[in-house]
Amino acid sequence: MPYSYTLYKEEVKHHFLNSLVSSIRILDVGPGCGTYSHLLKEHFPNMDAIEIFESYVSQFDLHNKYNNIIIGDIREYDFRDYEYIIMGDVLEHLSVSDAKKILNVIKENDILCLV
Repeated sequence: MPYSYTLYKEEVKHHFLNSLVSSIRILDVGPGCGTYSHLLKEHFPNMDAIEIFESYVSQFDLHNKYNNIIIGDIREYDFRDYEYIIMGDVLEHLSVSDAKKILNVIKENDILCLV
């Protein structure tokens, strides 16, 4: 689903603005229509995205919303160079085992994460 609920988006923005430096490298996993780019890109210019559905890139103009768009699967992508991972509406689409593996990599590498 390319769209996410609008609930708590202002709280998320507040968290980012009050907790992070603007130069932080962010990876938005499964950006769909680009919700988090709309919310944060103005203040956090180093945002990339990884999207599994290639058609979403043109459908939602993701190239103009993120610096880099990776077409791929987060389970197979080395995201350890990022300082913050956004996983909005993503984990529920993975098996419990795959979700745990990704979260363990995030934890082991001291990467900040929004789920």
